[in-house]
Amino acid sequence: MDVLQSPDAADKAMRLLHETIVLPLLRLAKPTIAAVNAVAAGAGVGLALACDFRVVSREADFVLAFSRIGLVPDFGVSYTLPRLVGAARAKELAFIKGRLTAEEASQWGLVTELCAPDAVLGRAMELAGQLAAGPTVALGLTKRMLDESLSSSVHEALRLEAESQRDAWSTTDHKIACNAFIQKNDMPSFQGR
Repeated sequence: MDVLQSPDAADKAMRLLHETIVLPLLRLAKPTIAAVNAVAAGAGVGLALACDFRVVSREADFVLAFSRIGLVPDFGVSYTLPRLVGAARAKELAFIKGRLTAEEASQWGLVTELCAPDAVLGRAMELAGQLAAGPTVALGLTKRMLDESLSSSVHEALRLEAESQRDAWSTTDHKIACNAFIQKNDMPSFQGR
């Protein structure tokens, strides 16, 4: 059945995309990076915003034209955008502006780093390498804590912080970092355990 002809089919398709792409990306226990080298529109914006970091070409644009075509934001944009820029700016982009240049997106807090167009992928890969060489268990725990803090009480956040610190304390990476500190080595070789 054609999703353009059937609201039920469209609903089913969106739920499938959310369950197979958006939610797994948001819940991934490792930091994620979007490399945006050109125009990110609609679902492309959703995928970029679902990532933890966005390395963006100075020539890129972020386009949300949903209201101009009688639709609503999808691919998680209704969840991620207000958390990144606040509700008022999210409404401004969704209702009125519809498009942000890379520079505007950076000023709004949507961009981790602006690059020349030919440097985007290389810089994203460099950032990925930097994160992969770090204490990945602690990074994953930190990601979870920060993400969950947006919808939890202070008591829940502090409980998760204590549990996460307990888990991080017992990692091989923490022991490696302690030994490196004692030996005055500021470049520990983490193992991701």
